[in-house]
Amino acid sequence: MNTLTNLLKDHQIGTWCKRAAWIILAVGLLEIALNIYNVSRQFGYGSSFVNVTPGLVAQLVGYGIAVLPSILFYFFILYAAGALVDHVVAGTEEESYVDEEEENDDMAEDEEVTPGQMR
Repeated sequence: MNTLTNLLKDHQIGTWCKRAAWIILAVGLLEIALNIYNVSRQFGYGSSFVNVTPGLVAQLVGYGIAVLPSILFYFFILYAAGALVDHVVAGTEEESYVDEEEENDDMAEDEEVTPGQMR
């Protein structure tokens, strides 16, 4: 349990969620590029794009971006989770810092110096 608490306080969980989101996006875009390349090779246009029509380009792009919504969904979910964890942890750190300051102020008020007393 202490390990998880320490990871939260160090903002590592939020940072890793954001990094994972960017990795998923990069891998997804690579998958789209490879999918378009493979479909174009399947149609026989892998070596030369001389007789490429706009309809064929639209069909290739359609095959390529078929997975784009799921990639974007996972990217945004992971990035939002990382941002939320960072926000929640930062909010609890600010509250604990304010509480410590209030306790220090209360202790200073309790320790008033009376005449003849040295600090």
